[in-house]
Amino acid sequence: MGSESSESESNEQGIDDCPSRRLDDGGPVVDRPASTLMVKIDGFESVGQAKRRRKIIDQVSWVIIDTLRSSDAVYRHGDAGFCVVMAKTPENEALAAADRLRSNVESMPLLAEAGVTVAVGVAVGSEADLPRSIARAEAAIMNGHVANRVVRAEDPSD
Repeated sequence: MGSESSESESNEQGIDDCPSRRLDDGGPVVDRPASTLMVKIDGFESVGQAKRRRKIIDQVSWVIIDTLRSSDAVYRHGDAGFCVVMAKTPENEALAAADRLRSNVESMPLLAEAGVTVAVGVAVGSEADLPRSIARAEAAIMNGHVANRVVRAEDPSD
């Protein structure tokens, strides 16, 4: 028998509240604008201890959930990253949200002590074509990756 979460517990979200799932899981396809943020934890590969890795992931996920809107869908993506889908969000709002997120991670005391920062790739596309937006946001991080930065993905029409 599980217990129900209280209001205060609902504010203590973390890694277990960020589901890992495939975005092409057969759910309904909606063709409306969406911004996609790919969040990569800088230097995560060099963290050796599993317990420390889990703590960093948990803290970064908490910052993401606390910083972004409740309507934004947050998913784990790989070992050191997250994918955020922001429905009906124009590029300027997504870039501002990404910069707030980057700044909040940088200034969270426990993460700052550990030197943890994030790079955020931002791509605008359609909810019906999320895999392409995700690939563009990931490419933005990999191609122009500088730690602790927000990087705008190239527009596919460019």
